[in-house]
Amino acid sequence: MVAVVIRACIFVTLLAICCNAQNNILNAAEQQALNDMCTAFGQSGMPPGFLNCANVSDVCDRNISALHCSGSFTSMDDIIMDGQNGQYFRGTLPATFGNFFGLKFLQIKNTGITNMPAIGKMKQLIFLSIDSSPMTGTLDGAAFVNLTSLISIYILNTSLSGTIPGSVFTGSPSISIVQIQNNLFTDLQALTKPSHANQVYLKNNQIGGTVPASFSQLVNVTVLDLSRNLLTGVGTLSMPNVLSLLLANNLITAQLPTFTGFTSMTKLDLNNNSITGTFPPALGTYAKLAYLDLTGSHLSGTLPSLAAAAALRVILMDGNQFCGCFPSGAVVASGGNCNLAGSTFCCSNNAPNVCADAWACDPTCGSCASSNCTSCAAVTCTYDPNKLPPQPNPPTPTGPQPTFPPRTPTPTYGPPKTPATLLAPVLHLIVAALAFICMA
Repeated sequence: MVAVVIRACIFVTLLAICCNAQNNILNAAEQQALNDMCTAFGQSGMPPGFLNCANVSDVCDRNISALHCSGSFTSMDDIIMDGQNGQYFRGTLPATFGNFFGLKFLQIKNTGITNMPAIGKMKQLIFLSIDSSPMTGTLDGAAFVNLTSLISIYILNTSLSGTIPGSVFTGSPSISIVQIQNNLFTDLQALTKPSHANQVYLKNNQIGGTVPASFSQLVNVTVLDLSRNLLTGVGTLSMPNVLSLLLANNLITAQLPTFTGFTSMTKLDLNNNSITGTFPPALGTYAKLAYLDLTGSHLSGTLPSLAAAAALRVILMDGNQFCGCFPSGAVVASGGNCNLAGSTFCCSNNAPNVCADAWACDPTCGSCASSNCTSCAAVTCTYDPNKLPPQPNPPTPTGPQPTFPPRTPTPTYGPPKTPATLLAPVLHLIVAALAFICMA
């Protein structure tokens, strides 16, 4: 009797193993999403080998990097939709695309897709990259509130517009990179709580108005790039960890904020604006500031002491109208890049050290009604670019290019690889043989 029970147990166990070795079946909700993609794009509207519309349930057995399943083989882990320069994936993503609840990595690039995917229920999503696809519409702030696992967001080269929601920066406590560039966004929503984003690139949109003061809630940000937008002002910000603040090529006309609380800043680029008012004194106190560009603005008045800014190697402020006594002490060391053309300064006898190599003093004193030049020699600092060898400007960060860890970012398409399916008949024979033995 005991032997019969043991044989029965062995039979049932092997039968279970056999059944689990059958084709890996995707869950019904995600099968529906794939079927709807087949309807939306058609078999010929997707890259060869991407998806078998005749039987989407076997997608996990096909083992291609563009559609990668989770370890349980019941849900999608990674999806890479490469339209190959707009040749494939043309049209509208179905609403059921949001059924991929377990998705961790999503990349859509070079497609003809015209709408933003429904991502609000993808709570395990880590990496989101949308690039070079003609998507229109807006970003759903409520969707990003739910994406609490996101680390990287790339939304590049689309026609998405409207407001960039604050939840893009605050929805995930793990967020590191937010890169939303070359789109049509026009506004920034205020942040209602701290964000842990480390790098924020919002370059080349159509963002207007003032940089919200609430962006001080970007407590860990080291790079904030808002260049090439339509900004008209900068709110009162404090960002003690920021290294690069990039606001070039906007429409900023208002007086600059005080810039207090930027103690780690190494680069400030505000070139090609029309800023009025005076020079913020705090900028002369930052020992790490190495690159300062205020070219093309309309700042006036006197310059504060820059003696504490010992790291300055590039100071570009040509086109402004500074005057009065130039602050004593060297500003840019020999071999640096210094341009204050357009301003008229009275300066002391150590003026050649102010902007070494390119500056000298002549006997004509400039005038500035608001300053007292009695302690300065009656000379004017003049700029001679011929005395300065060309200096390459440090490259402006454009943001890291999207990468797709840990999968290869280039999808591979090919014939199905189904090792489990190949083993299934063998296991069937084994189970059948054991069943025969049990019955003997």
